[in-house]
Amino acid sequence: MVVNVAGYPTDRPQRTMWMQSGCMLDADDAFLYYKMDTHGGQSGCPVSLWEDGNDITVVGIHTGNIGTANRAVRINGDVFNPLMSWRDQA
Repeated sequence: MVVNVAGYPTDRPQRTMWMQSGCMLDADDAFLYYKMDTHGGQSGCPVSLWEDGNDITVVGIHTGNIGTANRAVRINGDVFNPLMSWRDQA
């Protein structure tokens, strides 16, 4: 499975968005692990899947590198529900 991270890495020109893609290595109930080149400044960026070539689904929140892989907080019920509550309060 291929996942994407889109954000504003600090090693690129300011105010320019970049997207990287990489293979999912593993997943558990709380985290997703994937292989791709990311850089500082991308923490908090969405980790997404392209479904059917048209629909984009955000499945995680990029947290950074852990050794030879990158990691994201997996968007499950424990993460999704507070996000929706914060959105509704805005």
